[in-house]
Amino acid sequence: MPRSLRVVRIAATVMAIVFAAVLVGGVLDVLPADVGYSVGGRPVSRGEWLRLAAPIFATSAGWFGAAAVGMWLRKPWSRFPVIAAFGTVCGFALAGLAIGSFPRDLAVRAVIQAAVMGAVSDVYLYHTSVARYFDALRQRR
Repeated sequence: MPRSLRVVRIAATVMAIVFAAVLVGGVLDVLPADVGYSVGGRPVSRGEWLRLAAPIFATSAGWFGAAAVGMWLRKPWSRFPVIAAFGTVCGFALAGLAIGSFPRDLAVRAVIQAAVMGAVSDVYLYHTSVARYFDALRQRR
């Protein structure tokens, strides 16, 4: 396994745990007072956070959790959830913009950031030596 992929595997694991912990903390309303609730750095009420951010945290925790499990088990499919996580954020932002629940600047920033991270992840996971590693895993099956 390439060394850089070990770092990505640990990052995906940590991200899944943090997203899940924040989601549970928000749902149970036990987040530290100094953290508060925010969407895109803007303070919001807990209700707004549950409506706008909680679904993104839930799906991101799921996608990064799936990626982490797949990478720990050395599964070739583990690349897809990473890309899907960023695609899902783009989808949420565009849907939120379309229905008027996200401010335009927040939605545009989210789409740009997620698209860039998705593109970087795609290049890294599908077009470098890491891709050869995953292709070799697939060939062994």
